[in-house]
Amino acid sequence: MNKNEIYGGKGTSLLKLKELGYDVPNFFILDTTFFKKFIEYNNLRKDIENFIKEGDVIKIQNVLKNANFSDDMLNRIYTSFEELNTDVVSIRSSATQEDGKNKSFAGQFYTGLNINKENLIIEIKKCYASMFDIHIKEYINDSYDNLEMAVVIQKMIKSEFSGVAFSSDYSNIYGNFSIIEACPGLGEKLVSGEITPTKYFIRKKYNYIDQIIGENLPIENYIEKIAQIIENIEKDYKMPMDVEWAISENKIYILQARPIVGTAKLKSSFKLVLSRPKTLAYMQIEELAENEGIRNALNGLYYLKPIFYYNNNVFEEYYNFTDIEENPNLMVNYIIKMHKKELTEHTRIALSACKEAEENLEELSIEEITNLSIKIFAINNIVNFLEARIDNDFIKNDNDNKTFVESIIKYREYLDDIDYKIDEEIEKRIKKALPSKYIKYYKVMTIKEIFGNKEIDEEELKLREEGFALFNGNIILKENLKEFFEQNNMNIILKDEEKIIDSSLIRGAIAYPGKVIGKAKIVYTIEDTEKIKEGDIIISPMTVPNFIDAVKRASAIVTDEGGTVCHAALIAREFRKTCIVGTRNATKILKDNMIIEVDGNNGVVNIINKEVNNE
Repeated sequence: MNKNEIYGGKGTSLLKLKELGYDVPNFFILDTTFFKKFIEYNNLRKDIENFIKEGDVIKIQNVLKNANFSDDMLNRIYTSFEELNTDVVSIRSSATQEDGKNKSFAGQFYTGLNINKENLIIEIKKCYASMFDIHIKEYINDSYDNLEMAVVIQKMIKSEFSGVAFSSDYSNIYGNFSIIEACPGLGEKLVSGEITPTKYFIRKKYNYIDQIIGENLPIENYIEKIAQIIENIEKDYKMPMDVEWAISENKIYILQARPIVGTAKLKSSFKLVLSRPKTLAYMQIEELAENEGIRNALNGLYYLKPIFYYNNNVFEEYYNFTDIEENPNLMVNYIIKMHKKELTEHTRIALSACKEAEENLEELSIEEITNLSIKIFAINNIVNFLEARIDNDFIKNDNDNKTFVESIIKYREYLDDIDYKIDEEIEKRIKKALPSKYIKYYKVMTIKEIFGNKEIDEEELKLREEGFALFNGNIILKENLKEFFEQNNMNIILKDEEKIIDSSLIRGAIAYPGKVIGKAKIVYTIEDTEKIKEGDIIISPMTVPNFIDAVKRASAIVTDEGGTVCHAALIAREFRKTCIVGTRNATKILKDNMIIEVDGNNGVVNIINKEVNNE
């Protein structure tokens, strides 16, 4: 027999917790063998079998409550009780099928609290009798096969606060949060649903309180300790766990632990952040920066698992937003509270990388440039994140925090400038390194393919031009994307799959007013800006700083992405160019040399002449 067959689910788990060194209140177990002896001593086996056939569970309960223990059994119970050195105990069921991976039996059997020595025997028999309650029959679908009962008798803890902790978010078992529910006094009212607890959301691995729902109880210093304990329990059990805990006399006790049952594996949901006219080689570097630089800079806090999708001459960036805090301002608190030292050091490293790039960029190898880019990009992402939230209360209401954030975000434009300078250098190196027959494919070639001096499969490159995704270093062709997303449980709608309600309607946010008529020119890369003549209208996924000369020649700017504070909007206002941003579909609908009207007063682009004259 295994331990579960002897001690039941709850008893087996308590024994394991005790063996692992967790603070568990003293207890003893009347195992399933004890229960069988009780049945045999009272000759109840046949009666129980007959009553089960008749479906009369009330009779079974009555005979169990009226049955007696032998003197040896009574002696065992009372001796064990005395060894607990307490006046009162809890009586808890520990059925063989209870607290398992598939069925919890939560609240199904009898629990007795604050039971004294005089009432001990009565309460144990109530626990046995509850095994045959009518709702148990329904719960187990009429089958009592293999259902046996052990009873846990445990010293009562006079808890000031207690509750339940889930080592993983029960609505998303693969999420990054644990949940701790707490209430004053005993946790039984919480478990039974009589009261609404305070709920603490804890970011796993860091044990930092991200969010509090309900009354903030005076136990925050304990919550992070509880989070660490339940994370350890999850590791020890190798599965997400539901843990009951209590605080008594400044000590955290673990009352029981069981697997979380009925969790839902939610799909990873991705959202489009922005589009960039860059190359696969550069996006590989950016992915390395996301995966390594940012993860290293903040020990994983800002690790967002990007998918870069190549479509229509640009890379669209999709990020797993289930990994991002629901309220991003809470992440600000965490970054500043926990990582000032790390941020200061990584800012220093990034600035040193910027200086090296400024002075020696042309002499550096592609590997050295990649390493510089990772250092710069990693901290730059965090700096941009903090700059966008400078008005966060945690920053603006605390002079130390404000001074700290201002000390690093002042470098943002400098970091951006060097980042774009590196981008241009990489593109220049790519064109220089490639044989002429591959130049037309340079946007969809990997770093190894470009600089490896090996023959490349041209058919593969043609397929990539039709669309592909870069995810965790892997290239997935467009024709395999749907299957890949399904296999990896990803919920992502690529931009080119979005339905446009009216393909003739182009509408966005007004970045700078005015009304302009001119020729549309689709601009993805710096080379595309060369076709911009005086009065043309730039149509782009998003503008970047090295488009400036083209912006000066253009009469207006229209972008797919961005808001009224994006780079395109800022540049448009600076040069007083009519500008509409965030249309989502301008580069899909418009073609080079179409005559269009950009109505910056109403945020609309009108097509005057759809004819495309390829001059």
